[in-house]
Amino acid sequence: MEKRWENVTNLEKMISLWKSMPLGENAILAAEKSTEQFIEQEPFGLYRGEAMLNCGLCRLEIFLDPDKAEPWLLRANKWFGEVKKTDAALLKLEVPDKSKAVSQPPREERFTDEWSNIKLSQPKPGDLFNRRECSWYISSKHKDAVLWLGMIAYANKDYNVAKTWWEKLYVIDPYFKQADNSPTGSTTQRLMWNLEHNNGSLFAKPEEMVVFKSSRSRFMLLIADMELENGNMLEAERKFRRLLNDKEIQANREQSAYCAFALGISLMGQSKPKEAVIILENFKSGGVFAQTKSTPRALLNLAVCYSAILERQKDMYACYQYLIKFFPKTKEAETALFDLSVTYLYDGNAEQASKGFWEYLKRYPKGDFASSVKNYIVENNLTIHP
Repeated sequence: MEKRWENVTNLEKMISLWKSMPLGENAILAAEKSTEQFIEQEPFGLYRGEAMLNCGLCRLEIFLDPDKAEPWLLRANKWFGEVKKTDAALLKLEVPDKSKAVSQPPREERFTDEWSNIKLSQPKPGDLFNRRECSWYISSKHKDAVLWLGMIAYANKDYNVAKTWWEKLYVIDPYFKQADNSPTGSTTQRLMWNLEHNNGSLFAKPEEMVVFKSSRSRFMLLIADMELENGNMLEAERKFRRLLNDKEIQANREQSAYCAFALGISLMGQSKPKEAVIILENFKSGGVFAQTKSTPRALLNLAVCYSAILERQKDMYACYQYLIKFFPKTKEAETALFDLSVTYLYDGNAEQASKGFWEYLKRYPKGDFASSVKNYIVENNLTIHP
């Protein structure tokens, strides 16, 4: 009986402790207070900059609050810059064997896999290394702070400020200026390209991005689009599902439409065509997202999904034809006409393929696929005009 009573008492203590734990905004406020105390103990001690960075990233990614994240990221940026100067001598010191036995960081930040892809080194579970035993550690953290400071400026349409931040990435790590095939490097280059050609957007087109009017909604979209840019499809799916559950997004049909389209893309990227079809069919005639700015892109990808599902081949043809007929002035219709013609050719329907190719040259004589179309016509002797 005493044992049972002791168990009940312990359970009540646990419940009481759980109820007293801060949640939501109170939790981050408590974490920020503890972080300040941690920094005050030794301002340039181990992990102080990381603590600042983590507070900023938490404000960004969990609470979606760039205004409160920015001060933490600015402090982290300054801290990492100062530490690089003062710790230069420390990095030349030999790391004790005892320290190596606890955690041995990768010698290089990047490595080339068996397919010649450049990838970032990832710490193994249990690894705890710091700036005093890893030469590239500080730069890797510094880049995170600078990348997101630029992204906050980008969401606020401060494009010159964003450019200044992202150009700093080239100084922190010259690799970014020469990278061609790294997911990280190509993302940086994509960001810079968008500053010059596609103000306000990443994966979204400018006409899709323009409907995200508040800085909060733009930022929410940009951090989700970043996952698509990096090819992190599972994380992109998670973020776009969260966006579709956001009240601000739900109140705007065009915003919801883009997020649904991007969710479909993230599912396609995970080789889940049947799940993607369920989402993208909302853009068909009569669907909840029909005739929105994202409809042409969604329909083109819906046709691709149908092509990957044996029992939906007829739907693929119908989807391509619908896109070509009702959205003729879009780049998606041009791509659809080319893809449909190639599909007919490989399905053995030379007559339909020929009609499609000649129709393409008539509509888009200087189109992106014009030279390929001419080659198909010559190589396959497709002389039937539409």
